[in-house]
Amino acid sequence: MSRHSTFPEALFVSLDAPTFASVLERVCSHEDLAPLRRRDLTSSITRLAEVICPGRPLSDIPADPEWCHIRITKIRPAAIGIAPKTWANMTSNFAKALEVAGVRGKRFTIPLTGHWAELWAKVRAQDDMQLTSGMSRFPRFCQQTGVQPESVTNDTVVAYASALTAGELTRSPEKSVYCLVRSWNLAADLVPGWPSVRLTQPDRSRRYALPWASFPAGLAAEVDKWLALKSSDDIFDMDGPRQALSTGTVKLRKGSLQRYASALVHDGVPIEELTDLRVLVQPEMVKRGLKWLMARDNLKIGGGVGNIAISITMAAKHAVQLEGKALGQLEGFSRRLSKSERGMTVANSNRMEVFKDKAMLVALLRLPETLCMMASKLKDPKRRAAQIETALAIALLTSCPIRFGNLCNLETDRHLIRLGHRQNKRMLLQLPREMVKNHVDLKFEIPPAIANLIDEFINAYRPKIAATPSRFLFTKRSDDAPIGLTTLRVRICEAIRKHLGAELTPHNFRHLAGLIVLSQYPGGYETVRRLLGHKSGSTTLDHYVGLETDAAQSAYTDLLATLKGPGNG
Repeated sequence: MSRHSTFPEALFVSLDAPTFASVLERVCSHEDLAPLRRRDLTSSITRLAEVICPGRPLSDIPADPEWCHIRITKIRPAAIGIAPKTWANMTSNFAKALEVAGVRGKRFTIPLTGHWAELWAKVRAQDDMQLTSGMSRFPRFCQQTGVQPESVTNDTVVAYASALTAGELTRSPEKSVYCLVRSWNLAADLVPGWPSVRLTQPDRSRRYALPWASFPAGLAAEVDKWLALKSSDDIFDMDGPRQALSTGTVKLRKGSLQRYASALVHDGVPIEELTDLRVLVQPEMVKRGLKWLMARDNLKIGGGVGNIAISITMAAKHAVQLEGKALGQLEGFSRRLSKSERGMTVANSNRMEVFKDKAMLVALLRLPETLCMMASKLKDPKRRAAQIETALAIALLTSCPIRFGNLCNLETDRHLIRLGHRQNKRMLLQLPREMVKNHVDLKFEIPPAIANLIDEFINAYRPKIAATPSRFLFTKRSDDAPIGLTTLRVRICEAIRKHLGAELTPHNFRHLAGLIVLSQYPGGYETVRRLLGHKSGSTTLDHYVGLETDAAQSAYTDLLATLKGPGNG
């Protein structure tokens, strides 16, 4: 069962690894398989090979579980025209084929013994899916590796994660580990005799910013004092700014300076030397910190590093009152690093291209209905409520293209305005200018079907996922606070990816609104400007010019056909 040829994607797989061809041979010659089962397994091998390595012969494709897992997790079934259920069956059958071929061991066939058997019996007696589904593999892994319940540590979790990645076809080892830790700690609270050790979630973040408390106290105080002055809106303060910085800009400036100062520390500058802003804004120091930041994340000109350069320059000019050649150097850094192409990014433009296909656009518009219909079939009330919540978020982003931060902070009694009664009921979504990025009042009329979904969600579903009543439409599970942006963003993106096979972020819904308007009304930039709440028409033109090109060309073709008259080709 060895591979005799390689291709670039498989250079790091051992030449002794089995191939899809050898796995297929083993499955076909296995005597204990029923004919129908053999057919399903062989089909999964050939079909999966075509999906992950199209055009490659089976004898070239390694059947190494880790190598396959990496590629399987990148596949979005809808993007290749395969139903999620069909894809799940295909990967499950492929896992069974590897098992039959001896590439991986059977799951759950090793009986638990001793203390693990006693504890697992108590877990099953709880009849709680959060306990059993979250760590059903873990006790067997521990037993196989000689780890007793009382000896489990976070190092055991790390070893378990490595084993999952190397030997299983789990779609997300990270999620499996997350569920394990959650279930283990829940068992410590609910299951008599369970080890008292609490496990912690592995830190997968790449954070480098140090807390302000770790820097000399004078630095943080100076930054706060400067930003407080720049954000003052006292019109009688002659020393105050002509236009006060918004809360979002203050947060951006402070975060940028924090990341820059942290970069200096990571690059070897002793933290005790960063006593004040004057030290930070020296050109050689700035060059050093910005170079470290650009090298760390392979940052390009524009975006994050540009904002950091601008924040440093603003602090140098207004807080330190740096002048002359030194200030000129910093302004030069800012100009060069913040220079970027105006308008929509290539990534966002490509995402919009997908939805120029009417069938894809219609599928997206109907996705909330699809999610609600699927939610009705879920047995777990919390999962059902969470899916309705995702559906509602997508429906609101589609009908009311507001910024995602505003969506997550919607308050039911403040921002959802109910008018009329009985047959004449209407609901408005209204955002005051202080909530909006460019300080423009926004108002949308919510379609009746979505208004009904909002009421149904608030009354029937939100109580199942929120521990306490909340004034926020999308609320945290534990207290009266808005849901985390990352939490809801991930669920929205995953729903679109899973059901449509497309990539679309919550912010892209604003671009999508522009695409829909301009495809129907080429040149309708004023309509888009008003819809999205842009202050300036130039902003709309910069971002959305060109989106209507296809519609304009189609209209021109129709115009030519009309002018030529019937029967003239």
